[in-house]
Amino acid sequence: MKPFDPENKPQATDETSALSDASAEKRRPLFAGLKAFGLLLPRPAITTVEDWRAFVNQPPAVRPERISYEDYKRLEPSSRRRYDAQRIQYHASFGPLETPLLKRFHDDALRLADVNYRAAPGARPGLVLDGLGSVGKSTIATQLGRSYERLLRRKLDLPGELPNKNRFIPVVYLSLTGNVTIKGFNWQIIEYFNVPAVRSATEDWLNRQIIRHAKDCGTTMVIVDDIHFLKLGSKNGVTINNHLKYLASSISATFVYAGINLDGTQLLSEGFSEQSGSSQTRRRFRRYEVAAYRRDSHDYKSLLMTFEDSLVLLKQPEKRVSVQLADYIYKRTSGYIGAMSSLLREGANLAIEQGAECLTTQLLNKVRLDLASEEQLAKERRPARKDEKRADS
Repeated sequence: MKPFDPENKPQATDETSALSDASAEKRRPLFAGLKAFGLLLPRPAITTVEDWRAFVNQPPAVRPERISYEDYKRLEPSSRRRYDAQRIQYHASFGPLETPLLKRFHDDALRLADVNYRAAPGARPGLVLDGLGSVGKSTIATQLGRSYERLLRRKLDLPGELPNKNRFIPVVYLSLTGNVTIKGFNWQIIEYFNVPAVRSATEDWLNRQIIRHAKDCGTTMVIVDDIHFLKLGSKNGVTINNHLKYLASSISATFVYAGINLDGTQLLSEGFSEQSGSSQTRRRFRRYEVAAYRRDSHDYKSLLMTFEDSLVLLKQPEKRVSVQLADYIYKRTSGYIGAMSSLLREGANLAIEQGAECLTTQLLNKVRLDLASEEQLAKERRPARKDEKRADS
């Protein structure tokens, strides 16, 4: 397992990173000095094609060299502050990590998208990422879209970093929010394409604009994240599902859905609760379950080893994360990759800020995680903490 790079290219240099941030810094002169100090601008949420293009063009994080602690102490104070800032920035932005599920899903999805690209008009097979929250579904989905778009750019001999004015938009990415209606769903697509429209526009007009712009912009993949926010369980669930099928039949694209507990909902069953085999969506879409890691699995150990190799801490012993802290990390996170990522990234930065330069259970105890993880930790900590003492010895 290694940090995921869809192109397997060498790590970006400071110069290439600076080029990607140049336009943003011109728009926000207040932050013009951050890059020189080793910091990048915050990444915006993806709501428009410009946001998506910035995400696709973002170069991989550059790992600072790990120097000896003795060399670190010999640095001038200003150089130490710069080095610390670069490490903190890197810990916040490295990845995503190429987990076995991410690789398998991407291989399957890219192969399906290639077949769909050449298919006859009509609805195409799609994919569903299904599971609980904080298990990595959004990361898998967005990285699929990024890989797919960069792959098409190479095939079509387009520039590696397309300017925003370019209207080649192979991927539409939508992240839904609570209780979205059909009209609200259509409006998100319209705003993503930057189509001028008025709020009084009819549903039929919005549909025609979506289909026309998808065709004109070469859209061949549509990713709908957090699709559970569509009112699938309501009386309008079948209507919404029919609308999704209509768009999938009208746009020559591979549709990818990601959401929480989708199996058994009207998204996949279309109301055929007793005859699930009658559902077109269930016959058309491939479902991939995304779950928390098991403590005894090879994937869990491999993931910890990848995190361990990625952290730049100057006094960290070998196998500190993957062996000595493995039980503790699992008790804190229950194997949820989102919680693990927060714990290790924030813990590493806390170790830099406090001068510890090493992860310990006492230090990681200071990192507060999500409510579910903290409640689980409270249950686990009722017995004695012998495992923590062994890990720090």
